[in-house]
Amino acid sequence: MAGVSAVDALRKDHETLRSHVAALAGMVEAWGSSPQGRQRMLDGAFGGRLACLNTEMERHFRREEEGFFPDARRLVTEGGPGAEVIGQFFREEAEDDILAHDVLRGHMEEMLSLLAAGEAAGGMEEEQEHRLRTVFGLFRTVLELHAAKEDELVFPMIERGLTPSQREAAVARLTVTPLGEGQ
Repeated sequence: MAGVSAVDALRKDHETLRSHVAALAGMVEAWGSSPQGRQRMLDGAFGGRLACLNTEMERHFRREEEGFFPDARRLVTEGGPGAEVIGQFFREEAEDDILAHDVLRGHMEEMLSLLAAGEAAGGMEEEQEHRLRTVFGLFRTVLELHAAKEDELVFPMIERGLTPSQREAAVARLTVTPLGEGQ
């Protein structure tokens, strides 16, 4: 899938992130809320998947924050039809998306810290397990809302905001490889 447009690659990234979250949710659900379940959270599978999710989430966020958002903002405001309105909309949405990234990073940091504390203590306390489940639920909800907003609102607005010649130029400048494909 190398050589796809940035918007398509970022949509695929969202699918990859959702897949990791679904696998983690399945683990949490299967373990229940027992002492054995709390211990299973520390068995390495959950932490390993969470660390993988964190790595891929950060890669995706950097691509948006350092590459896609600045370049798309410039392209959208280069005088295409409705550039002023679309540019203002995109500027506000990009700022909102970056705030969502910060919230997701905070939730991830807390989950990783809770796991590390459980590992250091040789087991996870009931309060830690409850907090981990709560933060994971918040993370899952924010990620889903954030990805859906980008997929259904922001990305289509960018695609409509570019003239045909800008779209062609954007493909050359904004082409990336989706997560999990050679990175």
